[in-house]
Order: sequence, then structure tokens, then C-alpha cells
Amino acid sequence: MSTARGIYVAVAGPIGVGKSAFATVLAAAMGATVVPEAFVDNPFLSRLYEPGGLSRWGLACEFSFLPHRFRQAADIARRLAAGESIVTDWYVGQNLIYSALTLAPDEFAAYRDLFACLMATAPVPDRLICLDAELPTILSRIQRRGRSMESTIDPDYLARLRDAYRAWRLHPPVPHPPVYIDTTHLPIPDCPTAQATALSAVWDAL
Repeated sequence: MSTARGIYVAVAGPIGVGKSAFATVLAAAMGATVVPEAFVDNPFLSRLYEPGGLSRWGLACEFSFLPHRFRQAADIARRLAAGESIVTDWYVGQNLIYSALTLAPDEFAAYRDLFACLMATAPVPDRLICLDAELPTILSRIQRRGRSMESTIDPDYLARLRDAYRAWRLHPPVPHPPVYIDTTHLPIPDCPTAQATALSAVWDAL
């Protein structure tokens, strides 16, 4: 007897908007498993945010992410095929957002071609949830959580990152339009009311 494919929901958005916390809340509400973004093993990530880091370490950082993404996508595909429902706090298509911001045009063209080959069979989310927040809120949250590698992020870079995610409204990377939730006044990691409000926004949109 065949097993029905599990449901796959991806939560994406800029740094500091509450993706990981909301993915955990959403997975609990769905009875799904959280598969968090694998980035801790990237030796270039902390250097990326240093002054001049984008031009110096951008290409190495983006290419270093690809094997992690490929392996995670393959793992998610296997688990979905076995009937397990999955929520991620990342979406594989966000790699193209970051690489477009960090790489020179010729580097990005090479990266995009390799990315397309590796991710051709990556599972497509049934729903993509895109969290956002106003830039001062994002900066405040980054400062409060105190991660040393994020302390030197350029606010202009964060602003361009927000713009790139919001561009998905006009050019969705998945068949269904993303569900956008503004978390400026929703401190999801700390507030059950904010968590419930965000969940309600997802249910209403679906």
C-alpha cells in the first residue's frame, strides 16, 4: 500500500524576523517535523559580515552552502515520500537571493547554473510563508540576540535583503503565492499571543 506524500511548508525571510521560532510553532500546530537550516558548518559565514567580507568571501560562502542545501533537500524529499510532514525555517530558493546580493554578475551567473542543476529535483513547498519586519525592528532584534557574527552586518545589506524577499510578491518562486506576515509588532520567540496571531494569519491565508 502506498504512503501519501507528507505536507511541506517552508518559512523564509530576512535575518531577525522570527523564522526559526515560527517554524517550531507552526510544526507543532501541524504535527510536522522541523528541519532547521544547516549553516553552522559554513566556515566562511562569520567572515562574510566583516567589513569588506561580501566581496572577499561571498563566492566561497555561497558555494560552501550548496552541498548542505543539496543534502538537506534530498533528505526532505525522502521524508516527504515516506509520509512525514516537514516545516523548514528556510527555503532553498533563498540561496539565489543571497547570492545575487553577494556575488559579482559573472560569479552569480556561474552559481545560478550550478544551483539549477543541483536543485532540479529539490521538493517544492506546498506553501511558502515569508516573514518580514521593518528595518529598525530587525536591527534591534539582531542586537538583542547578540550573535557576534551578526554584529557587523551592514544595514544597507539588510534593506536590500528585505527588498529581494518582497519581490517574491510579483515573482513567486513556487506555484502558490507566498503568504506574507509582518512581524514588526509580533515578537514571535517571546510572546504566545504573537505566535497565535501569526498562526491565524497562516490559516486565514490558506
